[in-house]
Amino acid sequence: MSRATLRRPLRPSAAGRAALVALLPLVATTTAAGGGPTYAVEPIPGGLVGFHPPSYDAMNDVGGLVGHATNLNDQYGVAVSWQAGAVTTIGLFGGLNTARSDAVANTGDAVGRFLHTGDSSLDTSWLLRNGQLHDVESFLGDGAVAVDVGDGGEVLVETPAGTFLWSGPGGTLAPVLPGQDVDAFAIAPDGTVVGHARFGSKIMGFLWRNGTTLATIPSFGAPASEVFVSSAVDVNAAGEATGWVRAATPNGTQTHAFFHSNGQTTLVAGPGPEYAASRGEHLAGDGSVVVRAIRGAFPNSVVEWFLWKDGTFRPIVDLIGDSNLQLSWVDDVAADTRMLISVKNLAVPSFEQYLLTPVCPGGATSYGVGCAGAGGFVPALAIDGCPSGGETLNVSVTQARGGATAFLVVGLARAEVPMGSGCDLLAAPLLGGPVGPLPLGGAGAGQGSVTLPAVLPAGSQGTVTVQALVVDPASPTGHANSNGVELCVQ
Repeated sequence: MSRATLRRPLRPSAAGRAALVALLPLVATTTAAGGGPTYAVEPIPGGLVGFHPPSYDAMNDVGGLVGHATNLNDQYGVAVSWQAGAVTTIGLFGGLNTARSDAVANTGDAVGRFLHTGDSSLDTSWLLRNGQLHDVESFLGDGAVAVDVGDGGEVLVETPAGTFLWSGPGGTLAPVLPGQDVDAFAIAPDGTVVGHARFGSKIMGFLWRNGTTLATIPSFGAPASEVFVSSAVDVNAAGEATGWVRAATPNGTQTHAFFHSNGQTTLVAGPGPEYAASRGEHLAGDGSVVVRAIRGAFPNSVVEWFLWKDGTFRPIVDLIGDSNLQLSWVDDVAADTRMLISVKNLAVPSFEQYLLTPVCPGGATSYGVGCAGAGGFVPALAIDGCPSGGETLNVSVTQARGGATAFLVVGLARAEVPMGSGCDLLAAPLLGGPVGPLPLGGAGAGQGSVTLPAVLPAGSQGTVTVQALVVDPASPTGHANSNGVELCVQ
């Protein structure tokens, strides 16, 4: 949550301030995984006169987008680029009537396709370099397709003769895995290429650079009869990769996402056993994977999107935080985890695109269900502000018994430990004893509240879980419990 959304704090007691200060060293010294950045949904302004709003297909790490736009009469479309609200026409070759963009480098080089809706044999591939548009087939022959373009100027191309790195118009071709049946999908800034190819009897995902196969992605216990067992689809500047892999599971052989880093491949099988399949679609610079997961079995299956990192799945719909914006697709991700998303706006209704932008490196995520006290009210715990060293947080407890006393418990992870009468401890294992007492203002059931501001020490980093327990004789346990909050400080 951005600092602009902080509530105006109530004046805390000296005891309350001291109690909250005791919480901060716990945050500063823990290193548990979880949480993640806080995001803001940003519209993509700008357009072309005489055209429908552009649809964007890809993004780079310096704020650039590429896509396509169709004229208002729906007669033809052109490729376009976007930077800081300004839309520029890339162009359209004569005789073709629509376009798409596939990739854009941080240098502004871009690749895509010009299409003929009535005759696909006329389709051709284009390269934008230094503001000049080139027909790839005019240099490399019929059937040559530019797949991706790197920051070093290399263009990843597939031709009837094989897969190559092309230095551009008038330049050289270097084969990728020569003599093998290769499908390549992405190139990293250092020239690492990922895709899949046949290795012996298996088709496997690979990482390749400068004539050397750096790694292949094996199956996770798939039957020997499985031939097509993995594919790598994206790679970042650190040489990490993602894609999909066939894996043996208790429900049989399934396709799931993977994350490859430092020679190790990790299966990313979805946040629970109800997810029958998943795919790693995009990879950010910090190792965050955009995962498309399928929950349930066909024909009642549902597609859901997650941002995965270090074993933690964050639903991207939660990062959007607007119930009117129904997520349809995550089109791309930048190195800093900024995402290009396509949504259905239920308030209009219409299909739209937005940028989902990290506004704070840390984040606070509410989870779990508390248990009621006086009047049937369930206390609510919220932690507002940007969880980063030197920033101000507001920790608030509301909807509690007026005039009561609250305590905070701090743990290393989310939990559901029964405490009796339907109440759960949502933070465990605990870090020290309860933090408090925190005297609550107000009078009457559900009217008790307190908000305590505090500054996180510089250098704070880690993840903790927090829950409020409010002394309340109306509860069979003697206390009413709040929801939990997972606080990730970066």
